[in-house]
Amino acid sequence: MIAPTPFFADRGCHVRIRCEAEGLQALGHDVLVCTYPLGDDVEGIETRRTWPVPWYRKLAAGPSIHKYYIDLLLVGTVKKAIREWKPDILHAHLHEGAFVAALADPQGKIPLIFDHQGSLTGEVAAHGFTSKGSLQHRILSRIERWVESKAIKIVTSTKANAETLRYAPHTHPGTVHWLDDVMDVSHFELSDTKQVLRERLGIPTDRPVVIYVGVLTTYQGIDLMLEALAQVQKVKPIHAVIIGFPNEAEYAAKAERLGLKEVTQFLGRVSFDQLPQYLCAADMAISAKLPGSEGNGKLLAYMAAGLPVVAFDTLVNRQILGEHAQFVKQIDAESLSAAMQYLLKNTEEAQFLGAQARERVTKAFGIEQQAKQLQALYEKVIAGGQS
Repeated sequence: MIAPTPFFADRGCHVRIRCEAEGLQALGHDVLVCTYPLGDDVEGIETRRTWPVPWYRKLAAGPSIHKYYIDLLLVGTVKKAIREWKPDILHAHLHEGAFVAALADPQGKIPLIFDHQGSLTGEVAAHGFTSKGSLQHRILSRIERWVESKAIKIVTSTKANAETLRYAPHTHPGTVHWLDDVMDVSHFELSDTKQVLRERLGIPTDRPVVIYVGVLTTYQGIDLMLEALAQVQKVKPIHAVIIGFPNEAEYAAKAERLGLKEVTQFLGRVSFDQLPQYLCAADMAISAKLPGSEGNGKLLAYMAAGLPVVAFDTLVNRQILGEHAQFVKQIDAESLSAAMQYLLKNTEEAQFLGAQARERVTKAFGIEQQAKQLQALYEKVIAGGQS
């Protein structure tokens, strides 16, 4: 597996990589992850990293000028791994990973599986790294189409992405496969009660707790979420736990301006292994991620913890949550606030939604199901099948 990112850094893209690797290993496959020089090693997953780059410390999602040369270092790491390890499959995550794979194996002797997690040019534009129409944006757009055409198979976590790629002029419909994100529900089966968890974690026990986990950026809807929480707080006392990075200080300052300082905790990065404690201590989870074709893996963790979820009514969110959430049709803070207030008032319905969500993630989004789908795809590719 090629992971052009600081794996492992406790965020959605990394959870997908980790779950795929662990699921494949459980089926008896050997997996080697080639990745950036920083990030945490995951016990049980063999990892090779590029040469250290001491001045690059970015763990958060998003583009960086430094990634251009670190990706070239990653090409060298992958080339060496190919010589020594002789893999049957190159499974490349993100467009940069597929680009690295194509450079490391220029003759295409090893089948390339491209794990597509959203548009490259869409991401860099959303982060303000390039502007549409600029020279850099046009170059990245060509690279995006080129790597999508090089992969023998493309797997993507959303139906919207799969449909877009199937009908793109540079890809063949038979190369594109929809492969859901997954979650290991067993991580969320804790023996401690919610009361005990809150006391241990320093979370108030006298009011409902709303939790968010994920990247703290504009496209994740954090601004709308904070404005909605401020409106809820005026009607009913709550406590908000916000887990994620970067921009913690910036959003903490905004929370203070909105009058949320005393009722909001910004915890920054929390390890994936500790995350279940925080989620199981909460009463409700929120995702204000704005509409797009990217996945929304945090929802699976919310569901595994049995939490009722408030989220915008998008195709991606419906794909994951089914009917088991409080969906918000209007993309604004007022509608988000109203949805949270409804669940806080109707606690029995909220608990039912949480229980239904947990049942759904257990049945439909298990690691074993995903691993078996990947295994079948690998076997077909190695055998020379294209459908």
